[in-house]
Amino acid sequence: MKWQILQKEIESWEIKMIKSKKQYPIKVAFIGTQGAGKTTACYELATNLKKLGVHVKILIESAEVCPLPINKDMSLDSQLWMIANQVKQELEAKHRFKGKVIICDRSAIDAEIYAMYGKIPLPNCLSRCLRLWLETYDLLFYMDSSGGHLDDNGIRSTDKEFQREIEKLFEAVIQDNKQIKVLRSKKPVQEVINYLKEKGMF
Repeated sequence: MKWQILQKEIESWEIKMIKSKKQYPIKVAFIGTQGAGKTTACYELATNLKKLGVHVKILIESAEVCPLPINKDMSLDSQLWMIANQVKQELEAKHRFKGKVIICDRSAIDAEIYAMYGKIPLPNCLSRCLRLWLETYDLLFYMDSSGGHLDDNGIRSTDKEFQREIEKLFEAVIQDNKQIKVLRSKKPVQEVINYLKEKGMF
């Protein structure tokens, strides 16, 4: 009975979330394992859009400011913190940012995928909400590790086996959730610019 009540609440929240979505700002997210080139793509996109006169805001990866252990030392608390911080950043930007494009270095679901690696179970209702949250992104790009570099930035692990295992989990989640539109492109920056042109932004 409690689950049925919770399910109804989630469905109600989904309807409200979709109705509350406004035309601007457009929200773009880059997801994938560490060392895939996501951060580079974020700043390259921002640079190109600014040259075209588009005001943008970059939301940094939550791992950069997480006060708790991450990578292989992650815990339930650290993954919940990163999910909450990601959603917090996006909500604040949605309501305070006056420009037209928000660029997210990762999405709300990334922390869940890392939790899968650590065999850290998240509540089913939270997983459901995270998949609904993915629908708030106008463009969601998955970047694999083939075009990136696993550099030591002092934040994410440089363990290549860890990188490969996380990538496998991303691939599995995308495969199992085909209703979520995830774009794959070797030129994501140009894809975003083309999308914005179609929207008549410049």
